[in-house]
Amino acid sequence: MNGILGYLRLDGAPVAGAKLTVMQQAMAYWGVDGSAEWSDGPVGLGCQFCFCTPEETEKSFPYHDPERGWVLTAGAFLDNREDLIAELGLSAPEGRVLSDTRLIHRAYERWGEECIHHLLGDWHFALWDLKNRRLFLARDHHGNTGICYTQGPGFFAFASSRKALLALPEVPRVPNLLRLAQTLTSWPGDGILTAHAGIYRLPPAHYLVIEAGEVKIKRYWFAENAPRVHFPREEDYLEAFLEHYDRAVRARLRSNTAMSATLSGGLDSGSVCALAARALAQQGQRLSAFTSVPLEDTSPYTLKHRFGDESAFAQATADQAGNIDLTRIRAAEVSPLAGIDRMLQVHDEPGHAAGNYFWIIALLDKVREHGFRVLLTGQGGNATVSWTGGAVNLWPYLGSGQLSRFRQKFLDLQQRQGLSLFAGVKRFLAGPLVLPILSRLEYGLCPNGPVFLHYSAIHPRWAQSLHLDRLMRAQDHDPYFNLDYNPLATRYRIIQPGRWPGGGLWGESSGVFSLETRDPTLDKRLLEFCLGIPDIYHSAEGSNRAVLRRAFRDLLPDLVRLNRRRGLQAADICRRLRDQATDIEEALQTLERHNLAPAILDLPKMRRVLRSIRQGTTRKNSSEAGTILLRGLGVGMFLLRF
Repeated sequence: MNGILGYLRLDGAPVAGAKLTVMQQAMAYWGVDGSAEWSDGPVGLGCQFCFCTPEETEKSFPYHDPERGWVLTAGAFLDNREDLIAELGLSAPEGRVLSDTRLIHRAYERWGEECIHHLLGDWHFALWDLKNRRLFLARDHHGNTGICYTQGPGFFAFASSRKALLALPEVPRVPNLLRLAQTLTSWPGDGILTAHAGIYRLPPAHYLVIEAGEVKIKRYWFAENAPRVHFPREEDYLEAFLEHYDRAVRARLRSNTAMSATLSGGLDSGSVCALAARALAQQGQRLSAFTSVPLEDTSPYTLKHRFGDESAFAQATADQAGNIDLTRIRAAEVSPLAGIDRMLQVHDEPGHAAGNYFWIIALLDKVREHGFRVLLTGQGGNATVSWTGGAVNLWPYLGSGQLSRFRQKFLDLQQRQGLSLFAGVKRFLAGPLVLPILSRLEYGLCPNGPVFLHYSAIHPRWAQSLHLDRLMRAQDHDPYFNLDYNPLATRYRIIQPGRWPGGGLWGESSGVFSLETRDPTLDKRLLEFCLGIPDIYHSAEGSNRAVLRRAFRDLLPDLVRLNRRRGLQAADICRRLRDQATDIEEALQTLERHNLAPAILDLPKMRRVLRSIRQGTTRKNSSEAGTILLRGLGVGMFLLRF
């Protein structure tokens, strides 16, 4: 997918050609198929080309339309391409050769800024209206794209990659301390802040307008408005679900190279690969899948409900499909520290998944090495296709005296989920009372301060100076991560634009690795359909994720389909850290000498985790390796840039 960028002088002064040159050079890695730019007066727009579909061949963006008086730059993969061609009234031969970026051009001709409601898939674009001196910047509903922007005295700049913004001398390099605190404590935030002060993200389902020097941002799509789905038979839900899911996967198979995919042992990537393999088999094609595997047996220190080696499950999915070529990634050549360093180069900020970076980098390296341009993933499945079914609390019925309603609801849930009377009481009555208490007891009622101090590398005094616990409460973040007993509200929070930053991160990774990552589980039509299914069907017959498990009874092997354990990538992280313990100790010493890191990070705690790991692997230090040591190192290595 193309990368885009732009620079606007808010005071109307001409754009110095050097501005676009600096930004283009910083993003040159993205333009494996070339680049182009346009500038006039106060505005300059650029495009870095990365062609991933058969139709995307022309280097005609930014596109200047002198008749209508506007200039467009765009990067897109549209999954409603055929529907859009029909809506636009284009003939089949004409529509067949138009690239997705050209279709955005035609859509804007037809509907203007309202075209964003007609575009489905992964897309972002910017349009400068010369006559009205108005910049319109928009991105997809929930796709794998991203836009960062910044505003300073007299200027506004945006780009698919923050590197283009950081290359501008007028953009200060200052760490955003609140965002670093959020990263350390697994607080998602609002999806707008970045780790650089003054640089922001445009969240999914938003557009931005600049007119008369004023910047306005608006959200244009709300998952909360998805219509409820009602069918007469339970089997109808499964059939319709599979139809929507299959359409979402097939729409994303358009590529100018063979197809590749991530494949773990779970339901999300497994279901994506199963549907993709079936569709490709009908065309006589194969799917190349990549799965991460550990260096050693991790079962002795992995919880019973988790498993570290997913290769047997991934292989079972590949075997049943019959046309999946599976490549196992051991990532022996990428150390945990190297993984963090590479990801900092990709994203220009630390992330909460620092413990997984080594194998993600190794996997993306391998995909690029094989020459693929498209990578399918299933990252958004937890709140969509494989939703577990929400936690249920029946106490409100009792508290309000609705005894008959309580009895009806209890019996219905008990029957549908296949529970005994005792199990039903435990789940629907005891659970809502006891689980919040147990989550607090797990940390000893937190006698030494807020709970996030126990599972993060944040320095207590710094957290206190930020009033972090107060900020969390004010912004409705629960540091205990307790269950929410409103299923729909829980899912809305997970997929709320900006809540999950994965789309933007995958978009940045795509540019660096010359890929286009596509996630069918975040297809807008599929997402809305999954939200519309009554929650009761997601936990039917005593099984969680019941809609996907039952719909895929002929597509996934029972080993995968009925498995209740969850995969744990990087389960062997302690082994890898022991192999690199000397380098990590040196990194901690470097951080101790830094002017800011010792005040932000609890370096003694990080060193205690490393010392524990050197003595052997336990379930406790396996968890702390990622949440405390590596996440802390990620923030620390980021601070070393300042």
